[in-house]
Order: sequence, then structure tokens, then C-alpha cells
Amino acid sequence: EGDDVVTLTVNDNDTKTLSGNVVLRRTAAKISFIISKFGLADDNDEVEINGKKYTPNYEGIRVIFDNGVQKSTIAPDVVPLTDTTSIYFDTEEISMQPTDGHAPCTLSMPFYSYPSDWSVTEENDAYILLVVPWKAVDEDIYKPYHYKVPINPDKDKLERNIHYKISVQISMLGTLDPDQAVVVEPSYVIFD
Repeated sequence: EGDDVVTLTVNDNDTKTLSGNVVLRRTAAKISFIISKFGLADDNDEVEINGKKYTPNYEGIRVIFDNGVQKSTIAPDVVPLTDTTSIYFDTEEISMQPTDGHAPCTLSMPFYSYPSDWSVTEENDAYILLVVPWKAVDEDIYKPYHYKVPINPDKDKLERNIHYKISVQISMLGTLDPDQAVVVEPSYVIFD
């Protein structure tokens, strides 16, 4: 939002200059993501499962944004999108950066998506797939564990011009199968 000069072109020969307040609104939703903490204790990042302790590999943490929407119209209520083929996208894996080698880990840049509504069918629900490498303290190899982080679970939709700031705490192992990822309940703040 701000003041600027706007040039309005009616045709090639007729140009008008107007000045005034131009209100800018995002047509997309903005999604920021942070892992605020690993483990249950304040002094370490380990999780314990059946008496076995596991530690995360911070350098290998990756996120994937699934079922983002890449097509929309300016006023979908007035002019709905008629071609809905291939409107959904999944991002490539993106690394997360730890702070001083430990949590919190912050996504370096946000995700963006046009509006999406999956309240009728969960087939195209937008979510973040989190991949955290964990290894048992007595083992040498990290294994990728998967977590599904829902976006806006209270409304089952992404709305335009809204910033979803999502935070999770990971205190358990996920699954090795990305299709069966453990659902992690996020805390989130929604800004407009």
C-alpha cells in the first residue's frame, strides 16, 4: 500500500497521468515455515523411542510444498477458473537453515500459492512435507523421516492476500514412507 504515480493508457495516442493512493493486494497466499524445536527437553534435541535415543541432522532437513495452486483469476467469484487441469504443483525439496547448528530452523524464503479450497475433498489439500534425517545415537546412518504439516486446518483452504506463518515442534520420529507421513499439528499465525 502506498502513493505512486500511475500512467493510464487508453490507446496508443492518448495517455493520462493520475496520482493517488494505490492499494496493493497479493493475489496469492504467502506461507512461512519454521521448526521451533526438536525433542521434549529444553537442553537437547534428542527424541527417545522405546528406550533408544535419536538425534536430528540439521544440515539435511528439507521441505516440500505439496498441492500449491499455480493458476487463478483476479476475481474467482466473478470469473471462475475454467481450465483446472494441471493447476496444482509440488515444489522441489528445499533445505532449511538451522540457527547456530540447532533449532529453530527457518525456511529461507516463503512459499506462494493462489487460493485453494479442499473443504469438499482432501485430494488436493495444501500441506508441507517435512523430511528430517534422524539416527539412533548408537548408529552411524541417518534415515529420512517424514512429517505432514497441514496448512490452515481450521478452514481447509488457502485464501488470497493472507500470510500463514506456520511453526512446528518435532518431538517424535516420523515415518520412513513419505506417503504415510506422520501428521504434525502446527501452531500458526494468520496475517492479512
